[in-house]
Amino acid sequence: MRPSSFTLPLTVDHIVRQWFAHNIFAHNILDAAEAKALRKHLAALRHLYQQHICIEDRDVFPAVARLLSATQIHEVGREMAERRMLRTQKG
Repeated sequence: MRPSSFTLPLTVDHIVRQWFAHNIFAHNILDAAEAKALRKHLAALRHLYQQHICIEDRDVFPAVARLLSATQIHEVGREMAERRMLRTQKG
């Protein structure tokens, strides 16, 4: 079964966590099947993110710049950072 755009990041995260949990003390090596699966999922994830970034750059960001004020854009950025548990600099 092919992972969806929702499950693909979770699949990659699961494989990497399994790798660290089981193989980090055994020379940090995945077996051939695990390595092949990880490469396949990482390539798909990269493609997904490239598409996502292209849509943002081409459609979303120009629309946001036309529709929102600088203050509103800053607030959206702050809210996004909070969701990702990042600290924004005040200023």
